[in-house]
Amino acid sequence: MQHDIYGYNEVTPKPEANRLVITRLGKPIVSVWRLGLGRVAAITTDNGLGNGAPWAASLYSGNDSLIITRTLNWAVADTEMSEGVQLKVPDLKISQPGRILITSGEAGTPELYFDKKPMEITSIGNNMYESYVTADTFGLHKISETPLEVNLTDELMSETSGIKNASWRPVAANRPDEYTYVGENTLFRTTVLENGGKIYTNGDVYSRIVEDASTSTQKKILTKVFYTKYFLALAFLIYLIYTLHHTYNTRMK
Repeated sequence: MQHDIYGYNEVTPKPEANRLVITRLGKPIVSVWRLGLGRVAAITTDNGLGNGAPWAASLYSGNDSLIITRTLNWAVADTEMSEGVQLKVPDLKISQPGRILITSGEAGTPELYFDKKPMEITSIGNNMYESYVTADTFGLHKISETPLEVNLTDELMSETSGIKNASWRPVAANRPDEYTYVGENTLFRTTVLENGGKIYTNGDVYSRIVEDASTSTQKKILTKVFYTKYFLALAFLIYLIYTLHHTYNTRMK
């Protein structure tokens, strides 16, 4: 940046984040990192007022404004534009076939592997292909141009390694659709009411819930009571009565 920054938001970057722009004291201004298959970028200053002066007014004009545009371009860029084989992969569902669209700039049908298994690829147009894959496990999977690349590591390579050797693609598999549309059990509300529970709405958060919690809450309190002094007082009283009775009988004789 060609101009000074007079203020910023106090943030703590994630351990794996790259701090691209920092202050002289090391405070992050632009930080980027990866989240699953996506990209995250954080610009932690703006032209807001702090102590009567704008923090970074130059950030929205001149050459300094390139920080915003280039950060956004990095976050939304198509990372496969320069590669020979481009893939359009949807979010896969476990045990459900997912359609993958393939674009190849080379002659002939490309050879790809999904988790070490050859993919069945069908031509659907000029340099356009499709393939259906099924993920059996939750999490990240790999599409590779050679089976050797799949065996290199069980963990995702870093972004830098992926650029140098762009022969694999990460693919995410989520839970089956049947878990998404489970809904609410029709007997749930009845069970709650029959067991002494209550059902609240969004409008009851700051009214009924607080009131019911303060009136119906029961606490068990353990209190220790010592009876030693009472037994001592009773023993002394018995001894005193016995002494008086014995003295009285002795004098009467």
